[in-house]
Amino acid sequence: MKSLFAILFAFLLPLATLAQVNDNSDKSKAGTLTGSFQSDFQYYRKDTVIDAALPDEKIGSNSYLTLMYQKGNFRGGVRYEAYYPALLGFPLNLTGHGIVNRFLTYQNDLIEVTAGHFYEQFGNGLVLRALEERPLGIDNAIDGARAKLNLKDKVRITALVGNQRDGFEKALGTVRGASAEFALDKILKRKEGATGALNLSLNYVNKFQPYDGVLDNVPKNSEAYSVRLLASKGRFGINAEYVRKQKDPSKVNQYSFAGGDMAYVNLSYNQKGLGINVSAQSLHNMNFRSDRDAIDNRTIINFVTSNTKQQTYRLLTLYPYTTQINGEVAYQMDLLYTIKKGSLLGGKYGTKIAFNASVCYELDTTGIYLRPQQSEIFKMGDKNYYQDFNLEINKKWSPKLKTILYLVHLRYDKDQIEGRRGFGVVTSNTIVLENTIKLAKKRSLRIELQHLSTKTDFGNWGMALAELGLGGKWFLYASDEVNYVSFDTNKKARHFYAGGLVYVRGGTRLALNYARQREGLVCVGGICRLVPASNGFGMSINTTF
Repeated sequence: MKSLFAILFAFLLPLATLAQVNDNSDKSKAGTLTGSFQSDFQYYRKDTVIDAALPDEKIGSNSYLTLMYQKGNFRGGVRYEAYYPALLGFPLNLTGHGIVNRFLTYQNDLIEVTAGHFYEQFGNGLVLRALEERPLGIDNAIDGARAKLNLKDKVRITALVGNQRDGFEKALGTVRGASAEFALDKILKRKEGATGALNLSLNYVNKFQPYDGVLDNVPKNSEAYSVRLLASKGRFGINAEYVRKQKDPSKVNQYSFAGGDMAYVNLSYNQKGLGINVSAQSLHNMNFRSDRDAIDNRTIINFVTSNTKQQTYRLLTLYPYTTQINGEVAYQMDLLYTIKKGSLLGGKYGTKIAFNASVCYELDTTGIYLRPQQSEIFKMGDKNYYQDFNLEINKKWSPKLKTILYLVHLRYDKDQIEGRRGFGVVTSNTIVLENTIKLAKKRSLRIELQHLSTKTDFGNWGMALAELGLGGKWFLYASDEVNYVSFDTNKKARHFYAGGLVYVRGGTRLALNYARQREGLVCVGGICRLVPASNGFGMSINTTF
């Protein structure tokens, strides 16, 4: 502990000195020091009703301190994290404390050079996306070196090398990559006043990891490369990317020696009052990690999002879709339409209608071993993993009242998606009614009523939530999420109560809460982590300076 604080003191002393200078002299000479702090605490209680076990340590906490300094063309930063222990559901390798991120960057109009930790994305992230997603416990930052070259915004070239973060350690494999982006509309010198854009990017990533196991011919190197096209013209747009990946046996793909590939296409059309978006993706064996034996969300090099609607209402998070990284074919469509103001259905303020539908099937891999380097993209198998239909009606009735009505029908293969056995396919219907009422200046009341019905799994659910905003600084909320099994009269209803108080002032947010947390998945963009059932009190502090 003493050595840690010595390191922090040695790093902060010169920054603090510069910050003091900043108060008494020209800012351009002193530079700028900024930062943020976040700390989340949870006090756990045993609760046999919801099967919430009491952990060995009753109190868990995650804390993060980030400091950033910039002067001229230079900027640098450091982040310290502490887990005593980590909150339930976070990766087990997040134990203890230490400096997990430090970097120094120089940047001008032509080049950008970074030494230390950095985050990066090539294309849509299908071959490389190093990111921090704190709610999921994901931080796969690359510790190494990166250089970027920008030629008048016409050509951008990136090259990098390093090792990914794995908790408080580094992943075993080394990641190397290069990307070239070409703004073809600028290179071809389109006529002045012409609208639209045309962008082409070529991306390459190499993963090297030694192997001394019992299998034969396991490659030490695995490569992935992609080409992406972004184009827009008037009301139309396209985002398309194709990926090829060499064989990469791993724990996730059961040490398969087949290659991987993926195709993603997104088509869009927009005009006043109407938006249409259609997307499709097909993937096979796209697990790509810098440690072939890692599981869950550790050491992931790429980021393949689910091609489904990302639900935010509480009951709909019971059945979130998780990308089937070993193989799937998925289609999605979004339709947004605004009924004009003054019409019979639009009323005084207009009415917004949103329809979304998605479907995900297994990839037909018949004969894949005869074509070990690629699959037949968009060839669907017989098994349906997931499908949903979503209808949202958003209506403003007056300056003080707004309503959202949301209807969802979905089909969810729980065994396949969550890797379980004996649950089968869940079919459910959900209705949500949300009302936001302005009570007075800077005061509002938001009420949610939700109901999910199904004849399988844990049965029907209902939820009520009330959120009161007072003056833009104080927020109060209370909710009850209840699971009742209408087809099993022998099982009692289970209530999941929650309530809290939030205070916001400037860049500081303080939250106190009590919650009965049901077991389930927390997902962001199709990447999920399993949260166990828990009961207890929590406190969260967030501040920026």
